[in-house]
Amino acid sequence: MKMEKVTDLQYWMDTHLKTQLNTICYNMGRDWDFVVIVTGSGLVRVGKSVIAQQAGYYVAHKMGTPFTLKNVVFDSEELMKTAHQLPLNSVIVYDEARATLDAKKVMERISKTLMDFFAECGMYNHLIILVLPDFFELNRRMATTRSDALINVFRSAEEKKLQDGTEVLNYKRGYFEFYGKRRKKELYIKGKKAYDNYGVGKRNFWGEFREFWVVDKEEYMKKKVTFLRRDRSKKDTHIESRLGITFKVLCRYESQRKVSELLTNEGYKVSQGRINQLIKSISTNTPVSSYDK
Repeated sequence: MKMEKVTDLQYWMDTHLKTQLNTICYNMGRDWDFVVIVTGSGLVRVGKSVIAQQAGYYVAHKMGTPFTLKNVVFDSEELMKTAHQLPLNSVIVYDEARATLDAKKVMERISKTLMDFFAECGMYNHLIILVLPDFFELNRRMATTRSDALINVFRSAEEKKLQDGTEVLNYKRGYFEFYGKRRKKELYIKGKKAYDNYGVGKRNFWGEFREFWVVDKEEYMKKKVTFLRRDRSKKDTHIESRLGITFKVLCRYESQRKVSELLTNEGYKVSQGRINQLIKSISTNTPVSSYDK
């Protein structure tokens, strides 16, 4: 396994990954656009955003386009706006930051968003790096046809004996596996049949990456938290218009169980106390801002 330092920031990158990114750079300059998916084996906090931004910065540096925190977006509106503002051959990291019980619904929204995006913005020849927890939650077209590669981040586990004799597994970050277009498709088809199993596909190669932030980590976290708060507030403000008149009728005439079922189906995690508060707000037209989604 070989790594080398890249770009003006001189961070370490796997040589095989660099070769794949060079291919993308070459063809971006020949009127092509690309989608690279970065997932984390269904896990969180394994380094998806780090390697996605490292890859994004490398491509932008090669293409001579800027890559700053403005190139990292968290929703479709910001994606569209940023794509129009950036110069040709830019990189946008679309980092899906929202956590939800209904992952399938979220992935359907993302897939539709990207299809709409390329219908409108494909002529900009951008590279879109899509960061999300699980590859298998994407719809078939986005996972197999419209995307060009998959970088799946995983953790290693080494046996370790503590001083008191306790045996544990020591988890380590910094590993990824790369799937090109054909093997990515094979992984999706076989993996879906095997209950979302990443182990059934044959990767092109695997490698390591180091924890190095190409953008300011604190500023990235601030932007992410601000988005999540704004997104939650937006859901609270528009909950009645989102759920429709049926929701109001249920609040007034049906049991709390029925109300709870509807909210759960829409992806909201609501306690019994919050349901009572919500029902009261409907009858008194009092705004409520305590929903989690």
